[in-house]
Amino acid sequence: MRNKLLKGGAVTVGGAAAGLLYFREMIGSDNFDRSARFYRMAVPGYLAYKATDFATLGKSAEERNARFAALDLVWAPRALEIILDLRGFYIKVGQMAASNVGNAFPVFWVRTMEVLQDGVPHKGEETVRRIVEEAYGCKLEDVFETFDFEPIGAASIGQVHRATLTPRAASQGAT
Repeated sequence: MRNKLLKGGAVTVGGAAAGLLYFREMIGSDNFDRSARFYRMAVPGYLAYKATDFATLGKSAEERNARFAALDLVWAPRALEIILDLRGFYIKVGQMAASNVGNAFPVFWVRTMEVLQDGVPHKGEETVRRIVEEAYGCKLEDVFETFDFEPIGAASIGQVHRATLTPRAASQGAT
């Protein structure tokens, strides 16, 4: 019986590992790794809240609220840190928490995530230059006469820069 269980467990783990590797290849290793980083933080946080919910069943509202408030102090800043690191879609999720869609988030979470409403960090000069040059297929200076690397604004999926097209790029309709 024990051998059957061990073999069954090995087959299950092997199948799950193969499935994860296949999924990683399908969506791309960067996307998979970013998701994995997020869920390595999110799952333990979720479990901590669920365990607290279970442990405080039958307790007073005051005691339950105090226990959950203590969790908020730990998990909201952790979530913000990883969201800022992962950027893009994850910032959009944090912005939803900040706007408290459906009144789903505690006040501390909303206040913690509010920085994402208008304080999204911008990408640096090297990254901006690479993105622009890949998009246009030439040097940034071939398209723009002036380009301010300090963005006017930055959001979850993009940022805006003040720039002036070169006369040649303007005559070719570059936008």
